[in-house]
Amino acid sequence: MSIDLKIPGTFNFRDFSEVNGTDGPSFKALQLVRGGFLSDVTDLGLATLAEYGIKTVIDLRSPNETATFPDRLLPQMRYLKIPVFDDDPTSSTMSDKEIKRLYADDDQFGYNRMLRSYRKMVIDPHAVAAYQDFFEAIITYAEDGGILFHCSAGKDRTGFCSYLLLAVLGVSEQVNMDFYLASNDASTDRIKWRLDQAKKDHLGRCFVQSVHDLVVVRRAYLEQAVSLINDQFGGIDAYVRDVVGLTESLIDSLKQVLIK
Repeated sequence: MSIDLKIPGTFNFRDFSEVNGTDGPSFKALQLVRGGFLSDVTDLGLATLAEYGIKTVIDLRSPNETATFPDRLLPQMRYLKIPVFDDDPTSSTMSDKEIKRLYADDDQFGYNRMLRSYRKMVIDPHAVAAYQDFFEAIITYAEDGGILFHCSAGKDRTGFCSYLLLAVLGVSEQVNMDFYLASNDASTDRIKWRLDQAKKDHLGRCFVQSVHDLVVVRRAYLEQAVSLINDQFGGIDAYVRDVVGLTESLIDSLKQVLIK
């Protein structure tokens, strides 16, 4: 499914029109784009984003992440900070030194950390408030031009926001999951680089496995969140209505600005 948008200095950039051609809704091309951080985007990459019509950038990262790795943007781009967490529990930006200390002796440490992170994405009050702000920002600014939203690696916080959005717009569970998993194909070079760096430290299999589990997406990660939504909140429709506060009127507005 992955159709990686080639934007120099970035990775995991994908247009929501990738899901078109299924039995669900058809998205307007380049109206909504997801990706990783823009700290390293080149001048050519910024020019490409402008050519794509990106007018609004929504940053889902924590305050510390945005301060340490600030986005590069064009002056005409609107920049909105909507942090899902106060920190980054997915460890996308965790240094290898920190990972060494925590993960070198347990090959399940990284995997289990990711499961806890996805649980937190469902139940953390700060995250839930961010999802409402995220949806409202799309409705407010989509008519001005294309919207790009991202976190650090564009796979977990971005992936979960994407999942919620596609679910409420009527995209099937299988297509939604495929779109989520496509982050791996769209991040091949970054994943390889992180694993190559980990292997150079010669800390053994447990360490490399934990790094791998931190830098990829897995079906089990998203299923952890979906199972929690189903078991504790009565399903995705009830979750977005009763927990996130997304009314039918707001859903209709999302369809109006995003769907052909």
